[in-house]
Amino acid sequence: MRKTLLFLCFTILIGMSACQEPGQGNQTGNPTPTNTSTPKPTAIPAVWVPQEAPAIRNSISEEEKIARQQAILDGMDRAVPYLQQLEDAGVPVLWRPFHELDGGWFWWSKGGAENFAKLWQLMYSRYTDYWGLDNLIWVFGYSGNGGDMAAWYPGDSYVDLVGADSYTPGANDNLFEECEKLAPAGMPLVFHECGTIPTEKQLKAGDTDWLFFMVWHTDYITKESNNTIASLKDIYNSEYFITLDELPAFH
Repeated sequence: MRKTLLFLCFTILIGMSACQEPGQGNQTGNPTPTNTSTPKPTAIPAVWVPQEAPAIRNSISEEEKIARQQAILDGMDRAVPYLQQLEDAGVPVLWRPFHELDGGWFWWSKGGAENFAKLWQLMYSRYTDYWGLDNLIWVFGYSGNGGDMAAWYPGDSYVDLVGADSYTPGANDNLFEECEKLAPAGMPLVFHECGTIPTEKQLKAGDTDWLFFMVWHTDYITKESNNTIASLKDIYNSEYFITLDELPAFH
């Protein structure tokens, strides 16, 4: 049976009731994993709470901090039964949580680099140490901002793939070079989101070896101002690019 490599981008929904399928949930609304083995305690690198202005943050009690952290964990746990189903079916997942992590426009980056690194470590530990998931390929996805990317990095042991996204046409050699400086030797680099797919010529010109690209949906595929029909045909028929039909079965 042919297995599929999934690419998932996960945004935690805090304060909403948990989905009850598959595996249903317990009385607290938290998901019950299909893997019924007793999980190990979560190794939390530091107490993580959403960041407000210092005057507000300093007024939060320890009990409130713990409650907020539990809310974060409950949000993370909503995905666990589904990821467990994929693991049970032998499906690896390119897991890209908290995308455009250094952009500043999503809640997870508003607390700054140090706080974000703790959040990423918390999710990694929750899924791997507590729930025992081992089918996730962790994609660390920067925005196209560039700058002090190292400050956001949680450490090599928490990341499998490093990448950036950009809606600037071309291979974005500068972003590739910044990722290359940051990643450990041998770690593949990915163009985890783009608007215009770089051509073979553009990628070769700068020796920009993105492992994969993911073009954004709807207008970015259908409008000629983003990707022309001729360009799409050239890219998807080129021997330089590997398409789904050329991949081996994942067992």
